[in-house]
Amino acid sequence: MKKNYYISLYSFSIVGFFMSVIYIVIFSLALRSIAEDHGSFAGILGTGIIGGAVVQLLIGGLGSLFGLRQGMFLLYITFGYMLSIGFWAKPLVTNKTIFDNKA
Repeated sequence: MKKNYYISLYSFSIVGFFMSVIYIVIFSLALRSIAEDHGSFAGILGTGIIGGAVVQLLIGGLGSLFGLRQGMFLLYITFGYMLSIGFWAKPLVTNKTIFDNKA
């Protein structure tokens, strides 16, 4: 039983860290994917992030109806959407990476 406790303790910390980092990545990818109206787009993204508090309410409601484990499956949809943004985004500016052969 103690082993599961430590796995949960570290897993929640790691997931929380990655969730806090992913918002910055999505924000920069989204802003670099449009040519103009950055201010309006940033406002819409900020509203969406603040509106993310609705997901916790849905998880709680689903958890009350079906159980918390089943309610937490809603996170797969939200995290899957964030993952898909990384594949769909087409930044207008390409940064140099360690995989670039040109020096």
